[in-house]
Amino acid sequence: MLYVPSLAAHLKKLKAGGQDKIMKRLSTDSDGATVAHLSLDVYGRLYELVGPASDLDTTDFEFWSEDTECAAVQGIPESLKSMEDKYAQMKNSHDSSSTDDEVASFSMAVPMLVHHSIATDDFSKQNDFAHLEKFTGATVSDITVHTDSCSSVTVAWDYDSTGSSVFKLPSVTYVLNTGATHSDTSHSVTDYLDYLWNDQHMKFAANYKEHWGDNWDHWLDYHIGMQVTNYSTFTTGGTDGEVWGYHDLIYHTLHEASWPSGYRHGLQFGESGNDFHFYTGYRNTYAWEWLINEGDAKGHCYDLCGCLPENNAKIYLEEVGTALEESQCGWFEGESGKDAGGP
Repeated sequence: MLYVPSLAAHLKKLKAGGQDKIMKRLSTDSDGATVAHLSLDVYGRLYELVGPASDLDTTDFEFWSEDTECAAVQGIPESLKSMEDKYAQMKNSHDSSSTDDEVASFSMAVPMLVHHSIATDDFSKQNDFAHLEKFTGATVSDITVHTDSCSSVTVAWDYDSTGSSVFKLPSVTYVLNTGATHSDTSHSVTDYLDYLWNDQHMKFAANYKEHWGDNWDHWLDYHIGMQVTNYSTFTTGGTDGEVWGYHDLIYHTLHEASWPSGYRHGLQFGESGNDFHFYTGYRNTYAWEWLINEGDAKGHCYDLCGCLPENNAKIYLEEVGTALEESQCGWFEGESGKDAGGP
């Protein structure tokens, strides 16, 4: 869910570009204002633009259906007025501090991320909840039953923030919708989640070749990143006085359980220049990336470059049999990982 102060220009551009498959919906915010929702399917993901309906012709819009679309969870997480104020604050902060403005030439208002929704089939099988609480301090709500066919759990963060710009992480709502319709030939949410966990994450990412964290699966690329910068100023998540306690907490939790993860390291520019990435699979349509900007390597960790054999290129060839062209990292079919500089 992406907010913009006005949807008119975005809708006009979509229509001009021939985009006719737009789901148009309406909801009401906490102040009673009408919210417009424009949803687009992009390779199996719904991207939703939200904003005031006041400057749109909403003749062909409909309110969310309670029976099939879980109307209770489709509204915006805050009022339009609060989003407008936050948008102005963030835009002002960006305009006054950005030295390399990659969106300066964009002709419309740049969307602001405000919410994620994730489909589930069984909250008790949602095996990322415990790690979200342990690794990020998230609050996982109790199950809210909205109708006979719709229930939800919301994951939210309440971090203290100081300075001129206060940023609050967008919340994530897990939705169980038994009233949703689908064709007789399509797969259920259960089929999809079982496939992701059993046939992908457990089969590949949890099946390490030499060391924990050295394997990968394609679905780890579908991830939400959670970043912690400069842990040395914090104590949450580790032991007081341990500079790298947060990294160690995540590493030991995942490593000791042989959790399906891709453990990657990259030398990046920034406060520390030392980034550790835990791309982690769950029984979820998204993976979660735990990114720590300070840390100390435990055991073996692997390079961020996606075409290194240790990052699964050679493994994929061995197990799936698809030939690969020579990669820019110097590995090609027939050359071993060790020959290409692997551990």
